[in-house]
Amino acid sequence: MKKLFTILLVVAISFTLFGCSKKEEEPADTPEVSGERQKRVALISDSSMAGDFDQMFVKGFDMLEKEGWEVKIIEALESAEYEEDLYAMCEEGYELIYLKGDAIASVLIDVADDLHSKYPNVYFILADSYLEHDLDFATCVPVDPYESSFVGGYVAALSSANHEVAWIGHLDTINLARFRNGFTAGALYANPETTVRVAFTGDWGDPIKGQETTYAVHNEFPNVDVIDHAAYIAGNGVITACEELGIPCIGCDTYQTEKGATVFWNTIKSVDLMVYNVSKRWLNHEETSFGKRMSFNIASGSVPYDERDYNALPDDVKVKVDELMEGIKNGTVDVFYGDYAEFNLGY
Repeated sequence: MKKLFTILLVVAISFTLFGCSKKEEEPADTPEVSGERQKRVALISDSSMAGDFDQMFVKGFDMLEKEGWEVKIIEALESAEYEEDLYAMCEEGYELIYLKGDAIASVLIDVADDLHSKYPNVYFILADSYLEHDLDFATCVPVDPYESSFVGGYVAALSSANHEVAWIGHLDTINLARFRNGFTAGALYANPETTVRVAFTGDWGDPIKGQETTYAVHNEFPNVDVIDHAAYIAGNGVITACEELGIPCIGCDTYQTEKGATVFWNTIKSVDLMVYNVSKRWLNHEETSFGKRMSFNIASGSVPYDERDYNALPDDVKVKVDELMEGIKNGTVDVFYGDYAEFNLGY
């Protein structure tokens, strides 16, 4: 069924966002307003929010909550709930609603005409989605893993003494291809002599499969001295095996160093910063510039690593990472160079 988390934090302030003129004191239960917009936001997810990656979303909403936003997070675990929850959140007056999962986003598209006619002021963010749509009141905002994986591959190659690294995913999907090719492109950008081995666990939810795949990679390619994973829950098994084998490992999506001492870097998809930045932009009436699709990338504020990982790097590697990040931001580094041009989203 459905689990409902509601965080209500309402703060009355004495100054507006756009000036310093004093206004009359508002009742304590009146949400803070910027212009005509209230600092209220909802998330409807078609899956549990218990996973490491899911908690990155929660972190973003926590950041907003600390600034006085009223936040509601709904886990809609049955498809029969999707349409009901969409209408319910609109009826409750949330004018900014994030949808996590293409299944529920597809329901929005199906009921779009009726929903928009009843609630014309509601704006939807299809979070971390590449879904095609033609809605004028919704934007897909993928936190594309290609760039963050590129940086991870770059660090892996610089950290490899044998110039042979491996990438382990769970399934050979379109989305995982962005992780894999980003990692490969970054490794070869750092050192064209690097060899990248690729393997799949065949199951995203089984850590044992992750362990077995890592052992198999090690047995077949004993010179591999850095292993990166994008295997979701199976990735926990990759980390465990790397710990047992003493192979430096790169975690995925969130900070996973606490899961194994050999995890020295993490490929972060900063959906927390996406939620925070996009919400603030909507509050300032900037959604007309969003378009139907908007990639949240390094140039727009994504940070593809954890500061703790960066601080632990050797100084010479730090300098190179700094140069790479600056080049990606200002456009002098093309992460989609050569054969990787096909992975450029174009937005």
